[in-house]
Amino acid sequence: HGDRFELLQRSPLADLVNRNVVLVHHPLVFLEETLAMYDKADNRKVLRQQLPFILRLCNGRWIEGLQEIWHRELVENRGANANVFVKEKSRHSLESRISASVSSDASWTEYYEAAADKRGERVKQGRVFAIHKEMREEIGRKRKEMSIGKHVKPPSAREFIEHELDRWGAEVIEKHIGRRDKQALISRWSKRKGWYPFLTLSLEGHLFADWYALVQFNKAIDRNAHTDIELLACLNRADALVSADGKFLRDAHKALWKPRGKRLFTPEEFVARLDLFAGGGN
Repeated sequence: HGDRFELLQRSPLADLVNRNVVLVHHPLVFLEETLAMYDKADNRKVLRQQLPFILRLCNGRWIEGLQEIWHRELVENRGANANVFVKEKSRHSLESRISASVSSDASWTEYYEAAADKRGERVKQGRVFAIHKEMREEIGRKRKEMSIGKHVKPPSAREFIEHELDRWGAEVIEKHIGRRDKQALISRWSKRKGWYPFLTLSLEGHLFADWYALVQFNKAIDRNAHTDIELLACLNRADALVSADGKFLRDAHKALWKPRGKRLFTPEEFVARLDLFAGGGN
């Protein structure tokens, strides 16, 4: 937004996209967050100015929402070979409807219908935020009651994730995947976690958020951690993510994705890299 959006517009990005030097994918969650500007009438002018550029940049694909990807990976058992993208026919139809509706002065009925589901997601995020606050407060009380000194080291993020992953995975599959053979799916996933990359890395991301709340007392709990995890999961099919978020998302990337060779750029760092590409650098 603001200066950062103008920075991208002035950069070589559009030209590099046109020449397929850079391949841009848009996660659905990114598009949903962008379209949330429509909620406030005062923001619609900015949305109308930005949306054509945003849509035009995507010379790659739209990446599906996590639960749809989980279904393809696990229920259909396509694993790492699952098609994680929105069908192109659906994308083009939706893109046309979005563009027409955002530019129109008429009420956007389809948006308000979808917004009800989005509000439900916001409520869930609020609950998770409240749980993380309670967890942090409870741990703080217990440390005081048991006179645990600050020098006592808690488990690392990786240790915590490895200890909790099987339990958490079973809980999520039981709750979010609508099938009768859930125990078979849990068994299938637990034996070949790496074969289901979006599901497994999403689970690890949520466990990292729990660890973050429990251990990182000097850092604020992020209300948008769920969205950040969904964006980071898209690195399963991308080399880099661009974000100005220097808090939870950056820490989660450093712990979970940087060791896998995935990059996280600020908009300023990304534009500097684009300038190298435009100048013939690598």
